[in-house]
Formats: sequence, structure tokens, C-alpha cells
Amino acid sequence: MAPWMSRRRMLATACLALAAPLLPGCARRMETLRLGLHPWPANDLYFLAEHLGYYKDVPIRIVDYASAEQGLQAVRNGVTELYPCTLDEALLLASDLPDVRIVQVLDSSFGADAILAHADVPSLEALRGRRIGYEATSLGAYVLGRGLATGGLTPADVTPVFLQVDEHERAFLERRVDAVVTYEPVRSRIVAAGARIVFDSTQIPGEIVDVLVALVPFIERQPDTIVAVVRGWLLAAERLRDRPEDTTEILGRRMHLSPEKVLQAFAGIELVGVAENRSLFEGTRPRLAEVARRLGENMVANRLLDRAPDLERLLDARIVTSVSRASGG
Repeated sequence: MAPWMSRRRMLATACLALAAPLLPGCARRMETLRLGLHPWPANDLYFLAEHLGYYKDVPIRIVDYASAEQGLQAVRNGVTELYPCTLDEALLLASDLPDVRIVQVLDSSFGADAILAHADVPSLEALRGRRIGYEATSLGAYVLGRGLATGGLTPADVTPVFLQVDEHERAFLERRVDAVVTYEPVRSRIVAAGARIVFDSTQIPGEIVDVLVALVPFIERQPDTIVAVVRGWLLAAERLRDRPEDTTEILGRRMHLSPEKVLQAFAGIELVGVAENRSLFEGTRPRLAEVARRLGENMVANRLLDRAPDLERLLDARIVTSVSRASGG
């Protein structure tokens, strides 16, 4: 079975549907929060939750961005209060915005991030001197660097072509690049067109983690809204696992993939349930903090980050703890 279906089981939907206030002492304020999304399978579960009515009484508005770069800039500009991003992107946000907090872990990539090359490029080593397209983000640079190192190369050995994710497919098909660093759902579409996978995140397990970030003022003012957003995502993940026949078609229209390809896209990630979330956040030495520490050190060493942020402040366990308590976990 695919990793997202078998490795981490979601909690019962009936328990997660509880609607009582979950963070004591916080007054409710029905303020609409903006949830930014860019293309990525786990992010689309927030969209699925909205489509299925799980956010019917939740004061949020989903705002779509064409790329992670646009979404991150929206957070920096104060246009978006909630945003799912990779852990390295969260570290970068925290270096700019001290009020950013990680409130949920969505998934870890297990093949969904990849370096794809044309069929006449047989290996990573053959990329020397070639044009490689990738997003001008820390994640794009990180995957490129890790992949090239596997082939004994450095970024100086290739010609970078900066492309937003919505440009990856066309640039590859038009041969404007010899390879591209990309991720689902674009990865599946380019592979279907004949691309060769020369590197993917199965070779660096646990290094690419996706998280939901929120800003402290909104966590304090409207915690129930954020709890409901996380709960809806978990319900949507369960619905996809238990009833793929009526959810993959919905997701496929959004991801521009067939229902079968949707399942393949999710096969490249491992979704993280609420029990696993709680174990990542809680304790005197949270597991997520250790993952973030190692990643931060790597980013500093590669000059992607000036210095690692304060991890004790960055991780906020209250949301997943509230959802876990409501479910009896």
C-alpha cells in the first residue's frame, strides 16, 4: 500500500468533528482568516475539506497562489495568516517574522520531490554543464544541492534557470531546460510525458517536511478557527484514504490529474495524523525541533540562512494538543 495510506493512520472522524472551544480562556472572534495554498497534494486536502463542507461554519477564505514563492511573500506582506509550506521555508519565514509559529505537520516527502531530466540525460553526472530549472526558493536550492551532491556535482557545475512551479512543465516540454527540480502534481505530469527521474526524495527520507504556519496574533485571537482548519484537513485525509472513489475525482480536477494519477501523487508523501503530530511537538525535546535543528544547521552551512531561529518559540503545540484531546488521543 502507498505510504500515505499505510504508515500513519488518521484518528476517527466522529471524534474530530467535535465543535466545542478547544483552547480554554480564549474568547471567540469570528474574524475571517486567509489560508494560502500553492500546488502540492497535501495542501489540496484543505481544499478538499472546504469542498466537502468541513469548513462550512469556519471563518476562513482559501487563497490560491501559483507557486510557493508567491505564497511565502503573501505571508511576509501580511496578506495571508495561515500557510502550509516546507520546514525550510518556515525557518526562513521565522528569520524574517518573529511572530511565525508552526502549528501542524502535514507530511514528509517520499518521492514527491524530484529532479527530472530528458531521456537523453542518463544520470545526475550527465547534468554537468546543463540547464536546470528550479524555483528560486530554499527548497528548490536544497533539493538541487542534495541531488547534485549525490552525483558528485555542485550547483556551480550546472546552469541555473529560475522558474516558478507553474512554468516547470512547459519549460521542460519545450526543451528550454535539460532538467527540472519539481514536485507533485507537476512531477507526475512531466514523468507521464517521458521524463527520467534522476533523483528524488526517497534518497533523503525525512528531510523534506511540510508544515502549517500561523501568526501569533491570530493564534491568540482565534485559536478555534485554526483548530477547525487542522481538524478539517485530518477529516479530508481520512475521506481520501477510506473513500478514494469519490475524492480523487474532486482532487483530480484541481490537480489536473486523472483519479489514478492523484493516488500516485499521494503515494510519494507520508501524511501525518494527529497522534504523530502530537509526538512531534510535545516533550522536553520535541522530535520536530530536532529535525528543524538539523535542517537549520544545513541551511546555515549552505548560506541559505544566516542563523537558525529560536526553535522553542517557533513550535506551538497548542493546536495539535487541542485536536488530540478532543479526539481522546
